[in-house]
Amino acid sequence: MNKRLHKKQVNHYLRVLAVQEIYYANDGRTNKWIYENAVKPRFITISRSTYFKYLAINAKGKLKELENEKNQAKTNQG
Repeated sequence: MNKRLHKKQVNHYLRVLAVQEIYYANDGRTNKWIYENAVKPRFITISRSTYFKYLAINAKGKLKELENEKNQAKTNQG
């Protein structure tokens, strides 16, 4: 896997994970409140639809997959 692409994907999933952590830290509040008061001020460029897409992603699983791919690539090289 291309190193630049790998880094971009990892950063994307770390961003998704950060949004999810904000969501779970505000348990009991409405999605609208969380988006407007916790997510939008920190991640200015995230739209409401992107916010909901991020909540549906298994970010921890994707990061684990990327880490396994990276380790496998290292094993195959050396």
